[in-house]
Amino acid sequence: MKKTCIACASLIAVLLAIVAVVRAERTRTEITRATNAIDDSKPNSSEVPEGIAAVGSFKRVLVLRFKYQTDLLSGIESLVRQHHVTNAVILSGIGSVRNYHIHAVSNR
Repeated sequence: MKKTCIACASLIAVLLAIVAVVRAERTRTEITRATNAIDDSKPNSSEVPEGIAAVGSFKRVLVLRFKYQTDLLSGIESLVRQHHVTNAVILSGIGSVRNYHIHAVSNR
């Protein structure tokens, strides 16, 4: 009984970890003008506020769980289409990753 409770708790924790998903886009290459030392040394504009806040609310929460060795991106895309998600955010994710790719942008 105790093992079952631990397994259920683990499953619930995993299910609650992935709260919402975003629709993935095809990979694209975007070339921008690189900054230089003169541009980087410009002071911040006094017209731009120090911080802003956006207020909103959740309409719904999706919790996604994928079986072992499922392609994460294709699985997310499939469930996003199935649940007609147009705008979303991933708040958390827990699990094991077997392969990944990181894309970094190095300019302002």
